[in-house]
Amino acid sequence: MMDPTIPGPQDLQHVQSRIEAATVVERPFPYLLIRDFLPDHLYRQALDMWPSDEFFAARNHTSRLQVNLARQMAELPESIRPAWTGLLSLADVVNRALYKKFTPFFSHKFVPLFGPAWRETVKGYSTSFRQLQLAQYTGKGDLNPHVDNVRLVVNSFLYASETAEPEAELGTVLYRSFGLMLTENNKRLDGALVKRFLAPDVIVPYQANCLLSFVNTPFSFHGVDPYDIGARRRRIMLFSPTLNETVEKIEADFRSRAPRIAE
Repeated sequence: MMDPTIPGPQDLQHVQSRIEAATVVERPFPYLLIRDFLPDHLYRQALDMWPSDEFFAARNHTSRLQVNLARQMAELPESIRPAWTGLLSLADVVNRALYKKFTPFFSHKFVPLFGPAWRETVKGYSTSFRQLQLAQYTGKGDLNPHVDNVRLVVNSFLYASETAEPEAELGTVLYRSFGLMLTENNKRLDGALVKRFLAPDVIVPYQANCLLSFVNTPFSFHGVDPYDIGARRRRIMLFSPTLNETVEKIEADFRSRAPRIAE
């Protein structure tokens, strides 16, 4: 009998077909939405096997708490480890499919960094696909408009809500940029700067088993409006194909391009 904690061929086909059928929207930056993303039994398993609070730790300036499954699997209790090991293997398939889906839109990310000949620069880069993190928020907070670390090629949030009702007030805001571009911002942007250069464009509700995926361009600003959810947990699973090169290497390649003489 097949172990129910291990995704089977039909589960892999399910997520791959969902990604292939999805429509990429190019504004305010390339993104897609997929509802009912995971097979129901795997989604319910993720909710049932969600680690307790003690395994989460703060990873940035926000109130978000995270677990990096690729690095921390051995720290999880044996009772839930098989389920997350199976989902981590599924994440490899998901990340590869999302990477392929967004490949035609990678110029949005790399042209601002490396110019029209960006393919020459990144052809020596490699990408890690075995990436899955769990994150949660609680109490009061917000997520200031930001772009993610430049090493992330694609970033994806699978909302792990325990309720079937979509909640726009807990959703992710996608911003339209009036020329503001950054490789990442780990600190809160000045409010006047946000007001001047960014405008909310799309609100993706926090909704059970809904995947938001986007190319992490220098203008892929997103955030979460102020919330107060008390003891409740706002939970997400993060799928993120990630460059193996360091930030320092990417920055050095950015600066190495020689100036051109105008014709």
